[in-house]
Amino acid sequence: MTHNGRCRPLNAPLAPRSKKHPKPGRARHWFGNFILLFLLTNSSLHAQAQPPKNDPHLNTVPAWPYRIAQSAPHNTEHFTQGLIVETDSVIESSGLYGQSFVQKYSRESGAQEARYTLPKQLFAEGIARYGQQLYLLTWKSGRGFVLNTQDLRPLREFRYQGEGWGLTRVGQQLLMSNGTAELTWYRPNDFKLLNKTIVQAGQHPIGNLNALTYGGGYLWANVWRQATILAISPKTGQIEGQLKLEKLWQQEASGSKENVLNGLSWDESEQALWVTGKRWQRRYLLRITPAHAAGQKAALK
Repeated sequence: MTHNGRCRPLNAPLAPRSKKHPKPGRARHWFGNFILLFLLTNSSLHAQAQPPKNDPHLNTVPAWPYRIAQSAPHNTEHFTQGLIVETDSVIESSGLYGQSFVQKYSRESGAQEARYTLPKQLFAEGIARYGQQLYLLTWKSGRGFVLNTQDLRPLREFRYQGEGWGLTRVGQQLLMSNGTAELTWYRPNDFKLLNKTIVQAGQHPIGNLNALTYGGGYLWANVWRQATILAISPKTGQIEGQLKLEKLWQQEASGSKENVLNGLSWDESEQALWVTGKRWQRRYLLRITPAHAAGQKAALK
């Protein structure tokens, strides 16, 4: 069938194909399109390397200065969820369905000391140490695990409502985030819900709270998919300061939106904060200078 809808006889000769070269204008048009596509692709990759802008309500929160006091290698295969840096060992949880695990490894050499692999249908989230027990959250299942800190042997399970994100110990309680502005307090022995705190900048709740750690009188929380760590009063939920880590984020993210800041651990001996991210090459110890005198810190009593 020809394009005009009329049939061509079967024995009719085919029209010879043109051997003419493309017109110069068409070649220039093709080349121009190629250059435009190249520029757009590179622009898109560059845009992926930029962390999203902060919640505008954080503009009123002072940015605290910090310096990188140390750095150490970090396994780039770890989809980091929780991080605990101890004197001799590091305990880290890594997420994703079918790939989730908790690993304990030497702080000096990185050699594995223990490992617990989660069932394939569970997505590992935050961890917190309470005595000789390690509490582990999962994302959407409402299931948590208590592991032995020495060999990561599972001891028992616990349940909770909603999603599990970050977890840390504050005094004699455990504090959990769920990806919103709400933090929930639990009794460790039976994981009974005790209280709730809304994290705010002034009167504005700040959501997407993720990894948690406590130390130096503050609760530290990173904002999911942002290069920001918040210093929060555990008594009031008010955000008193923030750390802006755009340079570290851009350096480590490698153009991937998944390789976000995640994993916080307060170093009591150094009085400083360890931070890393999903598939980051290193973890960093930040020595922080609050914007006010040390005696005015929101210490939890």
